[in-house]
Amino acid sequence: MNINWFEIIAQIVNFFILLFILKKLFYKPVIKAMKDREERIDNIREEATKKREEADELIQQYKQNKKERWSY
Repeated sequence: MNINWFEIIAQIVNFFILLFILKKLFYKPVIKAMKDREERIDNIREEATKKREEADELIQQYKQNKKERWSY
């Protein structure tokens, strides 16, 4: 069984070239897409929290109005 060292070294070099290309072409766009998605999710959560607070205030106003009407 002969080991062809040239092929092994060539495969290692090709692997590192592939890693370099993937990092340059795909790593940054994927990270940017993940950050954009995270920001959209955070915005949706903040909006949902604000709407929940507004709904709670409206419920309290409704209960207060109902209590005032039925207290006569």
